[in-house]
This record gives sequence, C-alpha cells and structure tokens, in this order.
Amino acid sequence: MELIRPYYAAYMRNQAAETLKIKAQRQRQRELFWASMGMDYPGVRLRGAPTT
Repeated sequence: MELIRPYYAAYMRNQAAETLKIKAQRQRQRELFWASMGMDYPGVRLRGAPTT
C-alpha cells in the first residue's frame, strides 16, 4: 500500500513549477505597476539603454 496518495504526489511534483510561474507573474506585475507610474523598476538593467 502506498503511503502517499497518487494525486497528492502529482500535486507535489507540480508544486515547484507552479511556484516559479507565480513568482515570474508577480515580477511582471510589479514591473508593469512601476511602468504605469512612469518609473523604472529598481534593479532592472536594459541592454543598449542609455545610462544617465
């Protein structure tokens, strides 16, 4: 008899991938918020962008 139910094992396998997706989505939301305020998101460095 298995100690962990199959649906729970599948959930745990997918948990890491889902966490990365959620973090990336939150990052994009923060960047869009800052852009809507007309400011650069702190820590973002664009290649080829002029530095002032």
